Amino acid sequence: RCGDRDTTLQACLAIKYLSTCEDCRNVYVRNHGLEPLFTLASSDDLERKRELAAALRNISLSDQNKEGILTEGGLDIVSILCRNPDEEVSHQACGVIANLSERQENKVAMMEQGILHHLQFAMLSKSTVVIRESIRAVANLSSAKENISSIVTSGMLASVIEALESSDILSRRFAAMALSNLGTTDECQVRIVNEDAVLPLMAIVRQVDRRCIDIESQQHAITCLANLAANHSLHEELIQYECAELATEYVKTSDLDLRTGALLCIANFASNCINRPVLAKCCQLQELIENLKCHERLVQLRSVTALRGLSTDVCFRKGIISGGGAEVLLSLVHTDDEEFKIEILSTLCNLSLGGCMGDRANAVLQNVDMPSLIAFLCNKDLTHRLFGAVAIGNIASHLNLQVPVFDSGVLHPLIELSESNASDVESQRCIAYAICNLSVELPNRTSIIKKG
Repeated sequence: RCGDRDTTLQACLAIKYLSTCEDCRNVYVRNHGLEPLFTLASSDDLERKRELAAALRNISLSDQNKEGILTEGGLDIVSILCRNPDEEVSHQACGVIANLSERQENKVAMMEQGILHHLQFAMLSKSTVVIRESIRAVANLSSAKENISSIVTSGMLASVIEALESSDILSRRFAAMALSNLGTTDECQVRIVNEDAVLPLMAIVRQVDRRCIDIESQQHAITCLANLAANHSLHEELIQYECAELATEYVKTSDLDLRTGALLCIANFASNCINRPVLAKCCQLQELIENLKCHERLVQLRSVTALRGLSTDVCFRKGIISGGGAEVLLSLVHTDDEEFKIEILSTLCNLSLGGCMGDRANAVLQNVDMPSLIAFLCNKDLTHRLFGAVAIGNIASHLNLQVPVFDSGVLHPLIELSESNASDVESQRCIAYAICNLSVELPNRTSIIKKG
């Protein structure tokens, strides 16, 4: 607050250095230190502006201060600083904005206060560090779904895509991060492809010409490509770019986040039958099956989702069954993870079309057992019910296994479910198939008739 120029400059320097310590910067804000800093921002003294912007950047590192700066009107001041023609002032101010946007509660509020317009202006800078912090801010803001549409329609997408090919490693990382967030909506997915982001994203994943591999950039880029692959209307273009081949290169990588993104990409492509010829050439089923045994939940989930999509095709079904996929899936049906379980059961139902459950009836009983199959049959969820009906029908097709089927008391729930309105047509067919198989033996027919 002192009117002397040198004194205030030294005070700004002291605050900048002290605020590198978390306790010091928090104490400073609690003691109402933001207001005098904000007042100095209107000064014409460039050196003081540089130091106070740097001080605010350090102060904004703490979560509690991110809230304080916003509530005390600091965003308007920092927004003006980020447009300053001086590179250092603009760089530090953009860094403050990027820090503030890390707080979830700030993201929407900052957009409502018009921060995007100021970031757009900052991105016109020729300075790498200014662009880097601006892109970081956009990446943070884009993690709030409410902001995605505004960011896309603002015209910033072109600047973000351009940053994918920056010589600066962090600019590339933040650009890939922003696109992975923005690529979660249909509107933006189409824009990303149409504005030629696919090849730069693929280059970031491969990083063949980089001296230093940046794993985080790879993770964000493959996630963005996987998000794009969720849109079937883009598959033809993505397949032409050889995105499917790229994804298959990373299903064995040691980085599990990168592997998960690659598997999700394959799963999304596998959900569309027009991609099967390409996947038949590049996709190694054994690698997908091996990933089912991984200790990481998302790796397992993405693997089984990919197998579920592929198992609707007869050729892939044969490959999954011959590769031991059915046995691995059967060993996982008792998982407590409902999302994972539904994917497993759906895949097994698809594989049953290739005879996997009929040919492996003993394995089904060993891994699942009749009480569990009855529980599946009586479940409210359609996928659980269908799996139970399919498995029981296939087991009942083996004469030597009909005794344990009958002894389990399955006949009553089979007949009850067949009469229920809750039963879908496919489950009813499987139930009829099971009862038909059980009625092959004469002694069983009396019991079936008595049960109604």
